Amino acid sequence: MNWEAIGVIAEITAAVAVIISLVYLGIQVKHGAAQSVANASSQSWTEFNRMQEAMIANPNIAELYGKLNTAAELNDAEDALLEMLSRRYIVHWYDVQSGHDRKLLDNLVYDAHCEDVKRMIKRYPLIHRKFKDVLVDYSSSPNLRILDPIFENDFEPQ
Repeated sequence: MNWEAIGVIAEITAAVAVIISLVYLGIQVKHGAAQSVANASSQSWTEFNRMQEAMIANPNIAELYGKLNTAAELNDAEDALLEMLSRRYIVHWYDVQSGHDRKLLDNLVYDAHCEDVKRMIKRYPLIHRKFKDVLVDYSSSPNLRILDPIFENDFEPQ
């Protein structure tokens, strides 16, 4: 065998190795992207559950939610608490929208969070007004699809 033949075999072997490496890299990138989506979905639900647990553990919040089901007037402390809760929910929903826009949250997870927005404003009429008041501070809020129900006027409070 001459050196020229050995050189050709080496080039072919190198080309095959590059192709195998690229296929492996493609598989790894796809796996990494799927893992990122799974992590983002899990994180969105973990944050949602963490917020719910904090509310369950705080009797002041439970009382506030009781008032939000009625037309009762809130005192200053309750109004401040409602504003903080509203801001917390809105920040969470911003994160969900951002994750969905970056393709880190699939439509199933995103739609479930969108339903949460709708549920909140339908069930608690006072929180709907507070959401609108708070969103004045967030200049881009009308551009977020997850918040569309807050800006619609065609819902019926329960």
